[in-house]
Amino acid sequence: MRKLLRALGTWQGPEKVAEAITARGFLVPRFYRDEMIAYCRACGVDDSSDLETYWNEASREVVSCGGQANPRQRRFIGEIPYRSAYLDQLAEAKKSLPPSDFLEIQPCLLRWLEEDQSQGAKLGKALLERAESFKDQERARHPTLPSGWTGKKRDVPPIFRHFAEQCGFIEKKLPQRGFIGGGKAFCKETASGLVFHCWVDTGGLPDVAPRVPLEFFVSHVEDRFPPLGAGPDTICVGAECYARFRSPENAIYGIYALINIFDAFYSTFE
Repeated sequence: MRKLLRALGTWQGPEKVAEAITARGFLVPRFYRDEMIAYCRACGVDDSSDLETYWNEASREVVSCGGQANPRQRRFIGEIPYRSAYLDQLAEAKKSLPPSDFLEIQPCLLRWLEEDQSQGAKLGKALLERAESFKDQERARHPTLPSGWTGKKRDVPPIFRHFAEQCGFIEKKLPQRGFIGGGKAFCKETASGLVFHCWVDTGGLPDVAPRVPLEFFVSHVEDRFPPLGAGPDTICVGAECYARFRSPENAIYGIYALINIFDAFYSTFE
């Protein structure tokens, strides 16, 4: 087994990540999940455990397989340390449903996507607006954050550095950084050799939109490529809301939240 996969096997699981994030006062992921659960209950699905199981199993597959798993398409590349029988059952059950434009295999989430599409994305926009309002309230409970937001990617690294160093990440030069060439990243290493590295992607268009340009990966000191791409929703469903923003204040707060969430993810490995 790859050394990366063996070390990823020390993960305490998505439930522990959610607990660690909540303990730090970042409640937007829980808000998002509760909103989706409420939608499903309104559709006649009363048991929230079904959605929680789905999200947790999908996260467990992706992390355990080092990112080489696609839970919705049931595709795996290379070794498969963990495959969810629950997700296999959902994928099989979807075959009896009418054809859909979406790959989603969870029936209630599939219904939400199809309804959102039929309404011209009104459902999604309304949910993001509610999440943004919730984020405003949450931000007020956290320490005063630095200013310096210009909306330009070139000005994001100093803000990111401030928060990364607060969380104990150290800037290092890596020979392989994600799926691109070597470069500098802020890193933390576990006793089992996992390297959690993150940076600001300043490439492409100069403006920051529609989300903050942060990259999060996990590799191993002796097994760097391919790494695990640890996007916000891979770590905890709903965390992607922090990456999107409607105000300069929430852009900075989103960077602060995301590096803390990545650090919480780090804390759940040995």
